[in-house]
This record gives sequence, structure tokens and C-alpha cells, in this order.
Amino acid sequence: MTNTGEQRISTIGRVLKALRTAGLIGFTLSAVCASPAAAESLPVCAKCLNPRVISKTGAGTAAAAAEAKVTAEDAAAWCAVNMPRYTNCVRFEVQQGGDGARTSYRATANCSAGQLHSMNGGDYTYSGIWNEGAGRGQPNFRDPGGNIPRWESIRSGTGKARAEWDLFGGLSLAGQWKVLCGDTAPLASAALARTAVNAAGGEIGGPGPGGGRMAFTMREMR
Repeated sequence: MTNTGEQRISTIGRVLKALRTAGLIGFTLSAVCASPAAAESLPVCAKCLNPRVISKTGAGTAAAAAEAKVTAEDAAAWCAVNMPRYTNCVRFEVQQGGDGARTSYRATANCSAGQLHSMNGGDYTYSGIWNEGAGRGQPNFRDPGGNIPRWESIRSGTGKARAEWDLFGGLSLAGQWKVLCGDTAPLASAALARTAVNAAGGEIGGPGPGGGRMAFTMREMR
């Protein structure tokens, strides 16, 4: 081996030793190994410990369904940020089922008709999209009484007590719909959605002759 080659190896060795001493090599590898692809969840609220989707069938159809539960892995990550001093946090949260207080969660939807059966047991109808605020551009839903649950604004660091967090609000409903139906909005809700968007100065193209498309996407509505 030439002197130049030996010098390069020596230099690399010194760099690796320095990184190892600083703990940077171990940190980098650990970060990569501990960063699996983001898992889907059925959101209860923005800051909540939300249940991870463990099964999903019929996505985007009239019989979409998803089941979820709070996992130990997700609880550990949540507890490290929100309750780092509570040693039994992970076990408690898994047993309780997170903020939704359920050991298992299930949501279903008829994506074509705009019907959502929320994981909190409520039934909702697709009503259009939010024109402003934190939920701008996201779908909103009406309950059987005609009320649209507000888009909650609880975010990490606000200092609001956990017992006062807005659960199963507009953010939760939009998130459940996203998991079940993606970005597709039902044609049956076109009139309501058109009214909402027009109020904000936008336009929506109607279906083609004879009914044209059975659905349009929220991106088309913006």
C-alpha cells in the first residue's frame, strides 16, 4: 500500500474515532433504525395519543372500514414528550386506550354517499370544506342535528389541561375521513360544498353530462 493510501486510512480512522467519541455515529444509526415509516392513525385530537390503524378494508368505497388501537410504541413516544416523569405512563395509556379511552377503535364510511360513522359512535354527513382557520381546505361534517363540530385548535405547548382538550371534533372527523376515503368528496355533497367554496370566492366545476363523475377531489374544490 502506498504512503498516500495509508495516510487516507489513518485520516478516516481519526475521523471515525472522533465521531464515536462524540456519540454521533451511534446517534445517527439509532435514529435511522428507530424511524419506521409513519403509521396511519385515527386522530382523536391534535395533541392526543391517537390510535394506530391496524387494519383497513374497502378504502374509498361505500364500505370503507378501519380499526385502530393505541400501541406501546406510540404510547412510549407520546409519554416521553407529554409525561416524562410518569414511570407508568406507557402501561396506563395502553390499558386506557389513549385520550379516546377505548381499547379498540373502529370507524366506517360510505365514501360515495358522504356518510361517516365516527369511532366515537356518532354519525355524520359530509358537508363541504372549511373556508378559513386551522382546518382550511379540509372537509367538515354535520351531525344529525345539523351542527358542524368545530375544528379544534389544541396544539402542543398551549398549556390547556388535558381534560379540556377537544376530542372527536372537526379535526378528528376530517382525519378519519382521510384514512377511509382519502381526498375524495362525495358527489352528493357537491351542492353544499359549492355553496361553501363560492362563499369564499372560489368555484367548483360540475359533473359532466349524464352525471359524469361519481366523485371529485378536495383539490378540485379549492
